[in-house]
Amino acid sequence: MEETGTGGAGFRYMYAAFMQEAAELFGSEDLARLSLDMTAIGDTWREFSVTAARIIKQRNKEEETFVKAGGLILKCADLEEAFFKNLQKTVRKLKA
Repeated sequence: MEETGTGGAGFRYMYAAFMQEAAELFGSEDLARLSLDMTAIGDTWREFSVTAARIIKQRNKEEETFVKAGGLILKCADLEEAFFKNLQKTVRKLKA
């Protein structure tokens, strides 16, 4: 979990920026879309991080629960799995 730095959400935002640059270099709308997808994944990681930090620091609001945090981390996993499957398809198209 991160509050600042390049882990979690921060890394996803850097990766999204890389994908955006790659999209421009290859002229690929698919890579541009993937850049947006990774930004959304970063947003979900950030939401998870804030929720978990509030729980751990006992500053949680009533809606900040372990159930919510667990749901967010599962959402991150699902989004990233879909992202990397789509990335693999996109790379194969670019190679062709």
